[in-house]
Amino acid sequence: MSTDPRQFTATVGSKTTYHTRLNDAINWIEASIALNSGLLDSLEKYVKAYEDAHARVTQMLIESGVK
Repeated sequence: MSTDPRQFTATVGSKTTYHTRLNDAINWIEASIALNSGLLDSLEKYVKAYEDAHARVTQMLIESGVK
């Protein structure tokens, strides 16, 4: 694929189309980043909840004398 912007503009048809597609790509990237950030936050919350539950169960076992 050519990296010459004139070739890309010719491929998509016009500078307006080029800018529209470029803006669409930027919007898609921004949406993907937002989605991934949300997924990362959810995963961090899940891991924290798991660690908290593991600590509580471990403490209960220690208190009950189970080794």
